[in-house]
Amino acid sequence: MQFGFLIITYGNKYLGECISSIRKFHNDIPIYIVDNMIENNINIVDNNIFYSKNINNNYELGSIWFATKKWDTVDKFIILHNSMILLQKLPEFIFKDDVVPFWQANVMDYSPVVPTVEKWLLEKNIVMKINKSWKSICGCCCSINTSILKQLIKLNCDKWFATNKNQAVACEILLGYLIENLLNITYKNVLHKYPLYIYIHNKQKSTY
Repeated sequence: MQFGFLIITYGNKYLGECISSIRKFHNDIPIYIVDNMIENNINIVDNNIFYSKNINNNYELGSIWFATKKWDTVDKFIILHNSMILLQKLPEFIFKDDVVPFWQANVMDYSPVVPTVEKWLLEKNIVMKINKSWKSICGCCCSINTSILKQLIKLNCDKWFATNKNQAVACEILLGYLIENLLNITYKNVLHKYPLYIYIHNKQKSTY
């Protein structure tokens, strides 16, 4: 299986630190970068780093669709933002499980943007299961087999992406919904026990 770290970036800020942390613990795995800052230009001289500007700033989920189609030989993406760094080597289930969210939160935490997701789903005659809760994939950060992403692309789910920050938040619960309720995939593991805001506001210790 061909693995790849996918970094979603908005320019150069923190990108070097993110790359260095990956290289420290997983030096043999290629890095793929999608830059949503269209006017930006990054010159990277490294045979194991692949860089591309996005077509538009389609935020995180749009970048994932873009990367899946552009680098179609990659079997699994480990998806990070440019502002993230690894503190230690990732556990084996990140590479073995079909999909592993890094952080999750209940859809109820996203109530203001749920109507956006419901509207998107109705465009394809998918009725949201109101009586069934599900969890987001915070920041769309996860490890995921690209076969899952390609399956969603075949269902034309790549037509859904954000064009503003509110929609970007909506995409976090959309991706969770598509995986859990459309494809009926269950998670064996989650990288972090608590939602991301718990680590920030309660100063809960995180190791990765």
